[in-house]
Amino acid sequence: MSVTIEEPIAVLHVDDEPAILDITERYLEREEQTFDVRPVESAAAGLEILETDAASIDCVVSDFRMPETNGLEFLEAVRDDHPDLPFVLFTGQGSEEIAIDAIRAGVTDYLQKGTDPSQYTVLANRIANAAAQFRLEREVEHTRRRFEKLVEHTVEVIPILDAEGVIQYVTPSSERVLGYEPTELVGEQAFDYVHPEDLDRTVGQFMKTVENPDSFPEVEYRFRGADGEWVHLFGRAKNMLDDPAVEGIVSYNRDVTDLYSGDGAPES
Repeated sequence: MSVTIEEPIAVLHVDDEPAILDITERYLEREEQTFDVRPVESAAAGLEILETDAASIDCVVSDFRMPETNGLEFLEAVRDDHPDLPFVLFTGQGSEEIAIDAIRAGVTDYLQKGTDPSQYTVLANRIANAAAQFRLEREVEHTRRRFEKLVEHTVEVIPILDAEGVIQYVTPSSERVLGYEPTELVGEQAFDYVHPEDLDRTVGQFMKTVENPDSFPEVEYRFRGADGEWVHLFGRAKNMLDDPAVEGIVSYNRDVTDLYSGDGAPES
């Protein structure tokens, strides 16, 4: 199954045979998906393009048997600097050993050349699928970085939790408010830090969020700080599990400890 991407898919095609470069480009251009193919005749030329303009490339397609640098060596060089860039080994030199080595080196897909023109339809589908996934992951990463920049100096503690309450991410403010470095909390079950007397109420409000994406429930609870003291938090949560840029429950928590006296009751 293939996907259609509205913008052209930029393909860096590396093969030492000009005829193969030409026929592959022509067949890809006949496909429903729009491809922008950049053909080069050596791995060195491909690496030069990636060094100067990697951001414009959605997928690399490479032959295996080439002089000076073969396809596996080229793949390893690409993975050193671009670990996530889709890389399809499209080769006439196929064997189980080469396939295993390619998988170990991090190849995205492996396709053996043949004489049937339908192979180019298969190649186009695999390129399109790999490029779509790559673009989605790149957009998610961009959104994550933008979010981190926006909340870098927020006074609220904002964790992102999965549907079971495990912390996937938390803002740097966790150190200032709770005493924990963000990395100390990631992977932890958030409810393990909630005061026993507040646990049922807090879990109940959290489950409302999980079960009803349109809800935005509020809850006030105590969270154990790094020093062992209880920090009073006022929190609201938003279900963004279906948002590919988040894929979690976003919880916004404000420190309201100053409103309480030492016995946990509101000050009069």
